[in-house]
Amino acid sequence: MMVCNQISPSCTNLGWGLTDKGVVTVSLDQIDVYCDQGCYAHTMAVRKCINDVKRDFWFATRAHVQYVSDTISKGCSARKAFTTANYKASSGIKVYQKAYVSVISSLVVLVAIFNL
Repeated sequence: MMVCNQISPSCTNLGWGLTDKGVVTVSLDQIDVYCDQGCYAHTMAVRKCINDVKRDFWFATRAHVQYVSDTISKGCSARKAFTTANYKASSGIKVYQKAYVSVISSLVVLVAIFNL
């Protein structure tokens, strides 16, 4: 858990430090440096630390830790530029809203049928 308190100056100075914002952007010409010279490994260690401490952590972009991790891993594997800034949150509220409306509708029908 020591990595939770460590900062990688080389990564942070280049804007690649994983912060509470959850935004990491690496251009194509920077991919070799980021992926092969320690920033990727450090970011994955920080991600693991966050996951170990608070599994349901969400970054300021509303992205989950797994999304950030997957995006960075895919970028390094494919050797393509990437950013975690473009996270589009699915509207979970719509799922709850649909469930809520369904339950309320069912209760109204039961009250109407049985005059409760």
